[in-house]
Amino acid sequence: MEDIEIQKKLDVLALADKLGNVSEAAMLSGVSRDTIYRHRRLIKEGGIDALRRQETPDLRYKNRTEEELEKVVIDFSLKNPHLGQAQISRQLKAKMDIEIS
Repeated sequence: MEDIEIQKKLDVLALADKLGNVSEAAMLSGVSRDTIYRHRRLIKEGGIDALRRQETPDLRYKNRTEEELEKVVIDFSLKNPHLGQAQISRQLKAKMDIEIS
């Protein structure tokens, strides 16, 4: 599957080279010009392997809700799928003294 994605990227780059016009290749292939230029730069810097999809680590941002609280809210909402956001917020406040918006 990954090889198919890389081949599609290479095909778009080949089309751009064949036409000699990145704008036209972008329009014909449905890819942005920026993407074509980025793929060209990646190949120049790291070869074809640089076109592979990069795995990003599971990032937790500073203002993100704590994992334990996230799990409690998700579990509660899955057990009560008939409740809306406001009702879940009110019931968590009443039953577990958890404040969420």
